Amino acid sequence: DFPDGVTHAFGAAGNLVQMDDDFGNWVQVTYRWVGPKYEMKMADSHGRESFVYYENRTLGATTAGGPQQVLTAERAKLAHFGGTFKYYFFQYEEKLVELPSPYVDLSSAPRLVNPAPMTFLTRVVMPGGTAAFDMSFTGDPATDGYLLSRDQGSRQTGVLQRLRLPTQGIYHWDWTLYRFPSGSLPDDAEDGEELLRGNSSYFTSNVGVAAKHVLDPFGSPLHSWHYFQELLGTVLTAQASRTTVTDPEGHETRHYFSTVSFDNSYGLPFSPELTDGADRYLSREVYDGGDLIRQVYVRYENDVPDAYDGYGSRYNLNRRKTLDRTYAVENGLRTDYTQTRWSDFDGLGNLRRAEIHGNFNDSSLRVEYRNYNPGQKYPASWTPLPGSAPWVLGTYVAEWEVDQGSSARRLTCFDGLGRRVRSRVLKKPMDNDSNYDNDGDPDDVLVTYAYDGRGFLFSESYYGGDSQHIHPTSLHVCGMELPTEGPVYEIRRAWQYGSLRNQRYIMEDGSELRTKDFEIDLSTGWISSSKDQGQLKTDYTYDLYGRVTGVHPEAAHGGPWTSIWYAPASSPSNLAAMGVDLQINGGGSNLSAKRYYFDGLGRLEREQGWVFSQPNAIATSYSYDGLGRRTGRSEAWDTVTQSGPQHWTVTSYDALGRVVRIRPPEGPQHDVTSAYNGLRESLHYVNIATGHGGTGPLESGATTVRRFDPRGRLWQVVEPGSGAVARYAYDVGGRLSSVRLLTEQVSQVERLFEYDNRGFLLSESHPESGTKTYLEHDALGHTLRTADGVQDLSFSYDRAERLLTVADSFGGRLHQELTYGATNSGANRRRGKVVTAVRHNYIKVPWTSPPVEADVTVTESYVYAGQAGLPSARTTALSTGQVFTQGWTYDVHGQVGTLHYPRCVHGACTADSPGPARNVVYARGFGGQLRSISGYAFYTYHPSGMRNSLIHTNGVTDWIDEDAYGRPRPANIRITGAAGEADLGVHAYDGAGNLAEKRRASEYEAYTYDAVGRLRSYRTTTGGVQTYAYDPFGNMTAVGGLNARSMSVDSTTNRLQSVGGAAVAYDAAGSLTQWNGAGGQT
Repeated sequence: DFPDGVTHAFGAAGNLVQMDDDFGNWVQVTYRWVGPKYEMKMADSHGRESFVYYENRTLGATTAGGPQQVLTAERAKLAHFGGTFKYYFFQYEEKLVELPSPYVDLSSAPRLVNPAPMTFLTRVVMPGGTAAFDMSFTGDPATDGYLLSRDQGSRQTGVLQRLRLPTQGIYHWDWTLYRFPSGSLPDDAEDGEELLRGNSSYFTSNVGVAAKHVLDPFGSPLHSWHYFQELLGTVLTAQASRTTVTDPEGHETRHYFSTVSFDNSYGLPFSPELTDGADRYLSREVYDGGDLIRQVYVRYENDVPDAYDGYGSRYNLNRRKTLDRTYAVENGLRTDYTQTRWSDFDGLGNLRRAEIHGNFNDSSLRVEYRNYNPGQKYPASWTPLPGSAPWVLGTYVAEWEVDQGSSARRLTCFDGLGRRVRSRVLKKPMDNDSNYDNDGDPDDVLVTYAYDGRGFLFSESYYGGDSQHIHPTSLHVCGMELPTEGPVYEIRRAWQYGSLRNQRYIMEDGSELRTKDFEIDLSTGWISSSKDQGQLKTDYTYDLYGRVTGVHPEAAHGGPWTSIWYAPASSPSNLAAMGVDLQINGGGSNLSAKRYYFDGLGRLEREQGWVFSQPNAIATSYSYDGLGRRTGRSEAWDTVTQSGPQHWTVTSYDALGRVVRIRPPEGPQHDVTSAYNGLRESLHYVNIATGHGGTGPLESGATTVRRFDPRGRLWQVVEPGSGAVARYAYDVGGRLSSVRLLTEQVSQVERLFEYDNRGFLLSESHPESGTKTYLEHDALGHTLRTADGVQDLSFSYDRAERLLTVADSFGGRLHQELTYGATNSGANRRRGKVVTAVRHNYIKVPWTSPPVEADVTVTESYVYAGQAGLPSARTTALSTGQVFTQGWTYDVHGQVGTLHYPRCVHGACTADSPGPARNVVYARGFGGQLRSISGYAFYTYHPSGMRNSLIHTNGVTDWIDEDAYGRPRPANIRITGAAGEADLGVHAYDGAGNLAEKRRASEYEAYTYDAVGRLRSYRTTTGGVQTYAYDPFGNMTAVGGLNARSMSVDSTTNRLQSVGGAAVAYDAAGSLTQWNGAGGQT
């Protein structure tokens, strides 16, 4: 039996013959000889079958004499998509291997027994027969797949030395001996143990990796990892072992292991002799360029031995981590730390309580508790489960968190088979730990789960929220009564061959609305086809590795097909590639094509495609470091006219994988660098154009400081220049609760977000708009009522979570109404989509006495007869009689091909029908890029995809020159073909990407910025200057120089109070209501 309820049965020979769960799902394994092959057949309860075939191999004579029979796997025949099979083949070679003797010290030249024959797996041929894992013998001991002789430099034979991957890259391992204390051998000499003590080096050492080398497909070195193991102390009594791993970038990670033979800690990942001054033991250290930057300390506990086993041997196996503390080390001193401490063991493998805290920034303690197996308290009141009880160990009755002075709780019920059947999310904080079960609220959210006969989740039903009361306190969640009116929402699922087949909502009238609809392949459980809301079908195909090869919408869908092909690496000079082609529906001509090329380790090395107006393939290249991190990305380059990528953005990392520098194509003058102070903060430096020397921009460095809390969340941002501080806080659920903008640490501007413990937003407050409250929510968190000081609105939804109405909360006056299609209507694929949207506009009629408020409605009706069920027509009708129509058609790319502008079809508009054409036709080239707008313009593009030209039909052409470094930003913008041709000048940019200059010969325009990137000044080509001033919170307060004017801003609300003497007023929701200008009130 296993804790998940699966039972394994074994035959007389010890072979697995049956696996069963509690729901009638099973796998049977049978064995038989089929001619010369030994067949292992695996069949499951869905009717799938897979096979592994073995064959006998006869080895040569051994020192014991006579041949030896070895049963080896010859091939695997596995069920594949569409009722077919895929095959893996296994190839072997027999070799003589020198075996070391246990009777001599391995550190000296040992005597060897006669070489013994062994069978080595040398090749695993993947499905399709092209790709393989290759461990073959080459005839050269230095490149053989395995080590056969100790003369090859290893102290151990028979180990894997070299592996060629299916991608053609190569792994090569060097081996050595790892030594362990000889004192770990028993002291008393019995049962032949004198042999062990006399040959301790053999029995206290084992083969281990000394180095792992990564080679390119031609065998040239790329990266290496080195491993060095040493005992910390004498060979006899060392208490710890240390293994130092040096990565390809030269960074070291040191791992510690206990070797105390008489203690429960043996083999655990820490040194019992190295502590941080408390009961915490060193487990791991990280060095960056020789500097220690991280230390991890841990603590473990184990079960308490009882009277009948004084040695505690059986308890030694149940060791568990109870503490983990990570230190930042700066200049040799431990500074910041984060710590998690686990406690309250239930005796069945679970630690219930976790305490999380740190010593920097927000250092508050967070407690997380999951009440596993209540009533069990090890060792004080623990009783073993009876043998007849199901082996279900991971169930619990409640979870809660205490943080930031608040708490949140959830109650859970599991059935006897370990399945969750109910959960209740409590709205209110709990009073205390012992009262988690009895102080609920009628607005809590209750979810029930039901399962089908195969054990798969069949339904989720949601009760409660503010729209339906549930019983607050009488019973635990397992026994409480459900509301008689049924759930607020119910989601059901159906399964096929172990995979999700469909998912649907149960509507008010009992009908179903499917949101997921699949057909499942029997052999694999993969999706063979799907239907969207409009019941349009898409088929899927796969290759032998389970990768998608085709996405084929049906003809009625009309959308393009996606075909994907994969080319395995067949030799060192012909590596893996794949292509993605977009084709017209039904297959045939490509509409676009992308190609992806991989290196010998399977990493994306180059991607390329074809851009309209560029006849050659345009590529982007990538490079990686030895840890697989992307270090380079090129700008787009032409694969025919250029020999390779010309411009790169290069990223560098530290020993912890954090970015320390991004160097753009223009070079080090625009480096973006990052530095880190412990765990608590990071500093990010960028060059910004802050001045101009007449000959070019002058740049200054700006540093933004980001500080974090012990849980890794952003806690504070210090802006460069002004020193303005933004401080972030979070609630017990980890949700953002406030953002405070500070000057000299005095709160000035505050944004607040309040959630209840169900995770529902209760209110948000912004200085610009005041407070908006969310007064009611349904069981899935949809807002039912809001108030913002101007409006109090209510919202209603159907059982599929779709918005139906928006109305005044008092009086019920409607503002919006939405209806949805229940079925399709011919080619109109309206099912599940918005069919009508009605907006009510309440307008006072001033000429009546008293004034009458008229409800003028605007009704939009939609037709979905476009490709893929997209909108094809919209009719807009006013209750006053006017009607307008608009339409769309789609091209083979699936994008808008024709836009039919709105047309009035009201009787009073018929005279306008002979007017100008109201259709805009878009044409797209290969790759789907816009090529032309019929009768208006024609487009071309640069390799980067940025627009090169816009050619107007009146002979005027707009040109956007390409950046000198290949980046998708303008180098110049020019206009030709007009009477007054224009040239904006050569553009220059600062390190933050801001436009700093436009220069034409001796004339130039200049732009400068403050440290956070806000425009501070603009110089015209004639020397005129306009300046801009801001308050510490980013509000513009003045424009100086040309067209100067001042602005008065309320820094507590970020609202304009006046502009150039014009008063400004707002309503309670922050909307502008008044602007008193020179011409009077607006």
